[in-house]
Amino acid sequence: MNAQRRGKASSNEGFAALLMLGAIVFLIWLVVKFIWLILGVLAVAASLYAARAITRDNKRIKDEYAAYCAEVAANADQQVEWITQGDARGIYGTEAVDLMNYIRSGDATAVPKFTAASRVEFPRPLSRARRASPPVVIAGGIGIALLLAQVDGPAPSKTPTPPTSPRTTINSPAPTQKSITATVSPTTIVQPPPSSSILPIPEPAPTYLPPPSISEPPPTYVPPPALAPLPSAPYYSNCSQAHADGRYDIPRGDPSYRTKLDRDGDGYACE
Repeated sequence: MNAQRRGKASSNEGFAALLMLGAIVFLIWLVVKFIWLILGVLAVAASLYAARAITRDNKRIKDEYAAYCAEVAANADQQVEWITQGDARGIYGTEAVDLMNYIRSGDATAVPKFTAASRVEFPRPLSRARRASPPVVIAGGIGIALLLAQVDGPAPSKTPTPPTSPRTTINSPAPTQKSITATVSPTTIVQPPPSSSILPIPEPAPTYLPPPSISEPPPTYVPPPALAPLPSAPYYSNCSQAHADGRYDIPRGDPSYRTKLDRDGDGYACE
């Protein structure tokens, strides 16, 4: 009975160990697969945490400065009240009253004991850079997350493909075939026969035909016609010679016409 219980306990422990191991492997797989997304979420979370811490520190500085301003206002009101009442603390302050009494008494009173004055640091107001730092930090975290989102994850491993040997292809000329023309009517569809049944038709060899001989008679030379000699035009030095020759009213363009014989310039000489 005890052995059976021990066996069940050991089997349960082994199953729990396997389950834990599987959960760890699954988490590692998730981290590796979504590493950039996880880093972006962490960047945004870190920026929010930093912005929250800066906001708390700004609030503390703001509260300290407000308390200091309130204390200064209260001391000023107290000093005004002392001055109106004639109290010396309103003029010389609370620490310098004993010294002023010692000076006025002429060494009659005891010498006041002063403690070493420590340097007091007064709080300062909140600067603009400290006010604007929380949204700037948040925007920076969001920007880093967006940049990480653009980064590609690990690429899946690819099995190398064996190199293929180059193949040489020889382009064989296709057999010449005559084009088949068919008249197709609007109602009849003519399908060409399959390509396997078409046989190449040999074309007839071209025959050489000599050009026709043209027999023409040789050209005969015909001499140009002889030019008739131009008649010699008589030359008249005056109209008396022209009248003696029987020439009157010689028109312009005539070889015997001269402008010297045409006194009135009407185009006719020796009128």
